[in-house]
Amino acid sequence: MKHATAVVCALLGIASLVLGGLLVVQLQNDDSATHATPPPVPERPESPDLPAEEQQSPQPPQLKSPWLTATAEKTGIPARALQSYVTAEAWAGREHPECGLGWTTLAGIGFVETAHGTIGGSAVDDAGVVRPEIFGPKLDGSVRGTAVITDTDGGRLDGDNEHDRAVGPMQFLPSVWDKMAVDANGDGKKDPHSYDDAAVTAAAYLCAERSITTPEEWTKAVFSYNPDEAYVNAVWQAANKAGTDAASGEQSGN
Repeated sequence: MKHATAVVCALLGIASLVLGGLLVVQLQNDDSATHATPPPVPERPESPDLPAEEQQSPQPPQLKSPWLTATAEKTGIPARALQSYVTAEAWAGREHPECGLGWTTLAGIGFVETAHGTIGGSAVDDAGVVRPEIFGPKLDGSVRGTAVITDTDGGRLDGDNEHDRAVGPMQFLPSVWDKMAVDANGDGKKDPHSYDDAAVTAAAYLCAERSITTPEEWTKAVFSYNPDEAYVNAVWQAANKAGTDAASGEQSGN
């Protein structure tokens, strides 16, 4: 499919994506809202032209990239999760060029949601699949601060036929996943536990009919992912750290 093949090609140029589209932002609180102010974007080499779709092949499970290895060490992000974030940035750049999504925003969300797929002892394997599968709490109102959302998928995605639960490393509600899901790795499935599918679907959600290059739009996009001011702040903090660490010459202590 078009989405998957675009992602495959983007992966071939991953090393040149060093800090492409980096969205490192500074939050400022005022009386009405939280805004994210993007600073200048570090320069990077231009990405190579993407080959024609008919020349493309299924996405390799784990790329051997010096940039991925070095950046994973500097940021503390698992290399396979980082590969998915950068791939999703490249996909967004092709499918939604007006959006301006950077991989650091996706990394910020991934960290806040599931610690890059490692919460509760889970891990992402070389194929990009997170095991054990990650499920959020039952959305029955029993957990403070969570909404009540009755079942929308018959338990097909979340294993619960009474109330919904967020699923996967990027924590999608079943109803949102069914509407927005992208088969990013070209395996014929839209799997919320596949980091490739989840990261590109997050990019599709954040970039839907909007640019996120302005303070208001970036904040609005992240707020739409989880309508909570503290959540927006936490995502910014994590995104800012990922960008700062990636640009540094030192290995992360995480």
